[in-house]
Amino acid sequence: MTELHRQIFAALSIVISIGSFAPYIRGIYNGSVRPHLVGWLIWSLLTALVFIAQLVSGGGAGAWTTATISLLCCMTLGTSITHGDKSWTAYDKACLTLTLLALPLWILSQTPLYSVILLTFIEFLGFAAMTPKTWKNPKGESLSYFSYGVLKYALGALALRHWTWETALYPTATAVMAGAFALLILARRLKLAPLRG
Repeated sequence: MTELHRQIFAALSIVISIGSFAPYIRGIYNGSVRPHLVGWLIWSLLTALVFIAQLVSGGGAGAWTTATISLLCCMTLGTSITHGDKSWTAYDKACLTLTLLALPLWILSQTPLYSVILLTFIEFLGFAAMTPKTWKNPKGESLSYFSYGVLKYALGALALRHWTWETALYPTATAVMAGAFALLILARRLKLAPLRG
């Protein structure tokens, strides 16, 4: 694959990332969405650290997708301060603590690999935390947002200059998790839809 192809994939991923966030931000300002402050703090830190890991590991254009997602998370975090849910649970505190441990782990191990593994695991915990609520109320989550998540992370992974565990683990695993979550939403909506005669 040429560098031009990687840049095209990265550009498409960035456009999809911005497009998928736009309705969410709009929902915050019109009052239909109330972002969770701690959740967006975790995602902001997590994606920033993954971006840095991808950058120093030679991710190239693919790293810019993660940088864009990190900036969008930071914007959402900013709006969460004035328009968000500021409650904390023990689960939130545990996830935030694990996220904050990623940087010292990187420094102590002198490789970003263990931090990326930890951050990918935290992403999994985020999806796991949303699963019971989504199982009960599949209309409470956006099917399109998670479907676009598959695309943006898959394209971001394709845009990577060097495929290593440090660069590719997070976007590839997150694309799979977003796809599984989108399928869960769709399956539960179909299961709970009223039968039509």
